[in-house]
Amino acid sequence: MRPKILLLLLVAVSLAGWGSFHYLKTGGSPGVQSQPISEISVAPTASQQARQRLTEVIEGKRKPPRLGGKDWERYYTLTQKWIGSLSRSDCVALIDLAEIDQSDVLRQELYHRFGELDPQDALLRISKCLESDGMKNYLTTSMLHGWGKSQPDKAWNYLMGFNEEDGYSKLSNGGTPESAAREIMEAWANKDAASAYASLLKAPRALFMHASCGYYYGLSDSVNFEFESRQLEALLDPVSAPKNLSSGWFSPDDPPERRLPIALGTKWANHDPEAAMAWWLKVDEDVESWTDKEEWRAYRTAQFVNEWAGVYVEQSPERALEWINSHPELLQQFHFQEVALPAFARWLPEKAIDLIRLIALPERQAAQLHRLTRAPVFSGADQYRRQEPSAILPPDLVERSLGKFTFTEEEGRMVAEAIKARREYEANQPVLSPSGW
Repeated sequence: MRPKILLLLLVAVSLAGWGSFHYLKTGGSPGVQSQPISEISVAPTASQQARQRLTEVIEGKRKPPRLGGKDWERYYTLTQKWIGSLSRSDCVALIDLAEIDQSDVLRQELYHRFGELDPQDALLRISKCLESDGMKNYLTTSMLHGWGKSQPDKAWNYLMGFNEEDGYSKLSNGGTPESAAREIMEAWANKDAASAYASLLKAPRALFMHASCGYYYGLSDSVNFEFESRQLEALLDPVSAPKNLSSGWFSPDDPPERRLPIALGTKWANHDPEAAMAWWLKVDEDVESWTDKEEWRAYRTAQFVNEWAGVYVEQSPERALEWINSHPELLQQFHFQEVALPAFARWLPEKAIDLIRLIALPERQAAQLHRLTRAPVFSGADQYRRQEPSAILPPDLVERSLGKFTFTEEEGRMVAEAIKARREYEANQPVLSPSGW
């Protein structure tokens, strides 16, 4: 090709390229001035937004509210949501900041996320910490929570590497291996129940309690509940049960013979409540201590329904209510009223009042309304102090519902007194200043 022709072609290609670039840059409109690239705004990612908000929390620009109350729940929910959306780089940057500002609570939660995103780098960072072994154990167990979400089998094996001959974990000095064991096993049971169960049986006694609870609460809806129930019966058998099971349980009032079947049974009940309830009644070893078997059945059933609906955390109140509506005879039993109604009052207050209306005796209806509406009532002292069923039903809702009941003057007065006392109690509570959350 002649040099002159080649030069003309190169010029033409260059002009065409520049024209295309100019057309794209101006949005395809001739005569429109292009915006400099440096001025083009790009929307921040979810991770970047979360990092900015968490930076404000760590630096004290958004102060956490006082512990307790709706503001605290909102604070916890939002910070957890933000942490869960962090990228690895933003998570690490916030950990750097938390270390400078000594914000240990958020630092712990950030290590949860770091463990989920990059456990090996999280471990490497912890190993280089110039802090005490107790703090390193604290961060390690925090990281294990997150690692367990993504790779529960590997996180479990790493956790088991700290076991000592006496059944305890080296991480107990400053760390929380028990809660890590529970969360790891919960995630593993949900993904692969068979492998998780095989590893559960090898857990040291100091971790078995928490890990076994995590296993049963973590089971997915697709497991074979009949098989799991037979497996649990064998686990609880006094002859064949591992020694781990009887060591260091929560309390004598909540032994494994109750806690583990309730965890399995309430999950099972969402699919086959009749089978789950029949099994729950069958595995009760305390039945022989009851002279009145109907009272025993009502009490035992109420325990199950109470947990199924949710004692402190909402579980499946709608499913439990549907089952109760098909067994209205239970509502005539005193033990069932006492144990099961508080959970429905907490999660489904209007439905709870409807259930109370189904109680045959008006004096029992009034007694339950009084009990669940009254100002807080406590029993016990110090660490054993606990609130009895009280201050659950909204007083305004109860007052509006009184027209649906047929009470004697005395019964009506009893409920009215509970409403009055509750309102007086709430009126005397300190008004917390808005926290901004």
